[in-house]
Amino acid sequence: MPNETPLAHRFTWLLAALLVESVALAGCVGDPFQVGGGAGGGTGGSGGDEPKGGGGSEPMGGGGGGAGGDTGGGPPSVPVTWPDSPTKRCSDGTIVLERCPGPSEPFHGQDGNYEIAVPSYTERDGTVRDSVTRLIWEKPQESATFTFAAARVHCDALAAEQHGGVSGWRLPTLRELVSIVDFGHTTAFQEIFATTPGSVYWSATDVAGTQGAFAWGVLTTSATIGYYEKEGMANARVLCVGGEQAIPPAELSTSGEEWALDGSTGLVWQRQHALGTFDWRGALAHCEDLTLAGKNDWRLPSAKELLSIVDDQRLGPAIDTEIFLGGPSSSFWSSTPALGSADRAIVVNFSNGASQDNSVRDQRLTRCVRSDG
Repeated sequence: MPNETPLAHRFTWLLAALLVESVALAGCVGDPFQVGGGAGGGTGGSGGDEPKGGGGSEPMGGGGGGAGGDTGGGPPSVPVTWPDSPTKRCSDGTIVLERCPGPSEPFHGQDGNYEIAVPSYTERDGTVRDSVTRLIWEKPQESATFTFAAARVHCDALAAEQHGGVSGWRLPTLRELVSIVDFGHTTAFQEIFATTPGSVYWSATDVAGTQGAFAWGVLTTSATIGYYEKEGMANARVLCVGGEQAIPPAELSTSGEEWALDGSTGLVWQRQHALGTFDWRGALAHCEDLTLAGKNDWRLPSAKELLSIVDDQRLGPAIDTEIFLGGPSSSFWSSTPALGSADRAIVVNFSNGASQDNSVRDQRLTRCVRSDG
């Protein structure tokens, strides 16, 4: 394989522009490959010296459903089956904290404050097994690199030999690959997966609107969810998944205007995002203070939770707009601080479903989540 950096074959701005043009001609609205920004983007949010709940244009506790309120009762109690990111890292927007903030302290509500369906992993016969999803993963024995096509061939070869006594090996979907991402780990996955720093790991999921030319993947340097050219990226890597178990797409339902249940994860979502924009501190406080559908345990979703409602079959926005009312093609805050930068946190860009980190002082949109797990 060529000795190149993992990002050497990410598509150029020229090619991206051509793809955007083709998608626009197909009827999509806006720029599906815009990273960050969007409606409600920009900078200039208030910093860490603002009182708790600041940074947004809406009073705390607002941002519920439509004017008529919820007509279908409160959300049901459902066990959570979407694996948490086991990060314990917390920030105050300036430094990494020795402990995560308590309920009465600023910046409470971060990813590290909650432990919900935290997975454990066990190794057996060259495989890694997830206690939450029951997925069985390959543990790579050598540092091989692959094109997209070669990655598929590699997983097919594992299936043919029934690697580890397991059948059905395949390239994972993006949703499956995201399920094992650890946003608090320097290689995006825990040590048991033996992943390689600075590498891209393929998923089987095509990027909508690119006619199969690009696929989604995870960049281990920053746990970034991004898109990569199948033919151009020659030195990416792969974690194959095997067995009969699979992670289904989101199974969204609702009985009113305020909340939506994802039956595939057990997470309950605010249907209408909060009005106005927030800096990160304000977004955390808004969800912690929210009372909606008779519940007061709402919180800002982690990056993994927010990625679970991305619809990878859609663009501009990459979300179910019938369930998530309006669903703007904008960046939304997660509760997950960025690794290596205490003044940045992870956002998910719903114009296309990619993730990246933004300054905690940026103004972004917010959608809250709750769970009983």
